[in-house]
Amino acid sequence: MFRSDDLNIEIINIFLINREKCEYNTPKRPFHILTKRIKGCTDMTFSNQRFKLDTNQLFYIPASTEYSRRSYDSEVIIAIHFNIINRTFDAPEAINVDSDKIDKVLYKMHSTWCKQKTGYKYKCTAMLYKLLSEIVTPRKLTSAYITLEKSIAYINENLRSKITVKQLADICSISENYYRRLFKAEFGTSPIEYINNKRILTAKEMLLSGYFSVSEAAYECGFSEPRYFNAVFKKYVGMSPTQFRQTC
Repeated sequence: MFRSDDLNIEIINIFLINREKCEYNTPKRPFHILTKRIKGCTDMTFSNQRFKLDTNQLFYIPASTEYSRRSYDSEVIIAIHFNIINRTFDAPEAINVDSDKIDKVLYKMHSTWCKQKTGYKYKCTAMLYKLLSEIVTPRKLTSAYITLEKSIAYINENLRSKITVKQLADICSISENYYRRLFKAEFGTSPIEYINNKRILTAKEMLLSGYFSVSEAAYECGFSEPRYFNAVFKKYVGMSPTQFRQTC
């Protein structure tokens, strides 16, 4: 999450939480969470990862993720609940930050959200984007990414065309099965999901521009079948392309 610089975020709520020493399991929740401890420390355990968090980390919890936590003392936490419209992530992530600087931004966001004056959602979203823009970590050129790099460039340049996993694997000179495994490990999603995410994000931008009809946007983004475009768009956006145009 902290390596992405094109997220489409919708804030649901912002909480300031004062909590005594505790230990409990948290069930799956349908939204993403960004948390920062102002005071205290805790252990958070996921299915295959464990994090020891204090006031120096900004922590991301993906939607629909179960975990357990154990705090060592009382805590003060700011938690942002939000949706990510254009991406899927399934791994928690921590990043070290300048605690004093981040705390000031988060307190301001919480105060702005609670007052709910006109435009408060825009203001909070702008502050969140600015915060993320300053801490985004550049993608490390792992050996996996280097292997996949030519195929990623091909995807970006050919969204309008039909793209198969076999084509992408051939570009990288590896087998299709190995390509799928490598892609999932590197990007946290399948090649087809990645391509559809790219296409739907482009389609949204085209529809918002006012220059393109739904059918034109579908064609330009590589969807030759309108019903399939409608189904994929609704899956990622939560509404049909026509409804999206009418509400924006």
